[in-house]
Order: sequence, then structure tokens, then C-alpha cells
Amino acid sequence: MKFQEKILSYLFIGLGLIMLIISCILLPNVFNYDDKVMTTGTISEIVRHGSGDDVDYDVYVSYEVDGIPYEEKLNGYSSTYRENQEIEIYYDKEDPHKIGNKGLDYIFLVVPFLGIISLVVGIIVHHYIRGKKALLAKLKINGMRIDAKFIEVRLNTAYTMNGVHPYRIVCKWFCSEENKEYEFFSDNLWNDPTEQLRNMNIENLPVYINPKNKKQYAMDLTNILPNN
Repeated sequence: MKFQEKILSYLFIGLGLIMLIISCILLPNVFNYDDKVMTTGTISEIVRHGSGDDVDYDVYVSYEVDGIPYEEKLNGYSSTYRENQEIEIYYDKEDPHKIGNKGLDYIFLVVPFLGIISLVVGIIVHHYIRGKKALLAKLKINGMRIDAKFIEVRLNTAYTMNGVHPYRIVCKWFCSEENKEYEFFSDNLWNDPTEQLRNMNIENLPVYINPKNKKQYAMDLTNILPNN
């Protein structure tokens, strides 16, 4: 496995698990309304903080509990809110100063949603890397080895990690039986191998292919670039 991609997959999996664990702990309390009382409040003030794209809002709501007036900050903001607007809120039975809005509570569902996405991405990346390694091992046993001509080292602009594109070694091989030329690409390499290949006077690289499906292949760099 490539070290950077392996670490990336573990980071996604770890982050996803952490977010899901936090969700399991917090969400039951967030959506437990047994100890809350529903009522109607009036937005008394909306305070804006920041400027440009970095803007936040504090929403203050006035309401009454047993004839006693309260004014507290709501647990979020909606672009539909306007001052003097009546909205449905709830307050805590034990502490009327604690208020919230059911609609705003659903924002907390973003946490498990992002956690699931992060976990799935991490698992996909992890299995992809393991699959490439397993494919090479399988083709070494059941496939056919060819010596493909080294052409160049090329940036893989279709893939980015932390704003950096990896490198791929490009090789070509002419199949005389089919009178057809095939192009092969190495796995992603996070260190430019150009100088190392030049110093080793590399002209050909071993590629293992499936004779029945030559699009299924794996370039073996184990003995050439062991640190990549």
C-alpha cells in the first residue's frame, strides 16, 4: 500500500467513526422532547456578527412561562427568520431559560450523515489500495509477465490529495499477435521517480497482465522503487 493513501483511508475511517460515536451520544438527548414544553415565542432581535462570507447570527426570542416573561438566545438561525416573527419553540421543564426549535434540531443530523460519508470513503479507498496489491499478487501467479517500454513519468491530474497531484509511470507494449499497442500506468506515486529511473537506466518495466483481458494489469515496481 502507498503510505500516504493508507494514512488517508485510516483518517477518513477514524473521523467517520468518531462522528458516528458522537452522534450516538448526543442525538438521543437532542431529540428527546419528553422533558420539554412546546410554546410560541416572538423573535425580538437578530444580531449579526462578522462580514463577507464569515457571518453568524444570534436569534433572541421572547416568550412567557406561567405568566413570567423570558428572552433567551435560540439554538440556531434560519434565513426565514425575521424580527417580530412568531415561531414555535420549546423550553426545558426544569430550566425555562433553555430553549430550542425542533426544525433547527435537525441540523444535528448533518453530523452522522457526514460521519457515514467519511467512513464509506475511507473504506472504499482502503479496499481500492488492498485490491491493487491483491491484483498484482494474483497476476504474478496466474497472469503473464511482459516487459513494457518505459515512456515517461506523468502527473495524474485526475487525482489530488492535499492539493498535490501524484505521479504515474507510463509504459507501452506492442502485442504482435493483435498488431496493437497497449499503454500501461503505474499506481499513484507521491515522489517523482524520474531521476531515480534515469539513474538506473530503466528502459523496460515488468507488467503482469491477464492474457484474456489485457486491460487488467499491474505494474510491478517492487524491486525498482521499493520506497514508493
